[in-house]
Amino acid sequence: MPTRITDRDRGYKSLVRRIGKMSRKAAILTVGIHDDAGSTGGLSVAAVGGFHEFGMGNNPERSFLRSWFDEKEADIADMMTKAEVGVYKGTTTQEQALERLGLRFVGEVQAKIVGGIPPANDPATIARKGSSTPLIDTGHLKSAIKHKVK
Repeated sequence: MPTRITDRDRGYKSLVRRIGKMSRKAAILTVGIHDDAGSTGGLSVAAVGGFHEFGMGNNPERSFLRSWFDEKEADIADMMTKAEVGVYKGTTTQEQALERLGLRFVGEVQAKIVGGIPPANDPATIARKGSSTPLIDTGHLKSAIKHKVK
């Protein structure tokens, strides 16, 4: 009696097609203050962000991006892996996955700023601003945190 062999495609062809499309079209997610964020007080918001992120002159270092990334690195890797799985399964596109990640990351960075980043403001700064929360004065810096998918 002859042997019967049945070949069942369990999604392999579809997976190969999706991966093929991804490899031809790379996308990059950036999160932070982009060059088109405008200006405040005669300086670009990106420059002001840099002064605070790295410290400069009388401004102490108050990292809102690097420190967020360092604190959340494992969570970020997990979220990115889950997003990749969704793309491989075909439940989302690469661009949709990156948009969702970007929105989440922006919200987390903004929440970190609102939560306050040490060191505390100088008493003279608190008196001038009317607030003791570092990095929050006009709201330009926080609202300039955006994401872009390229």
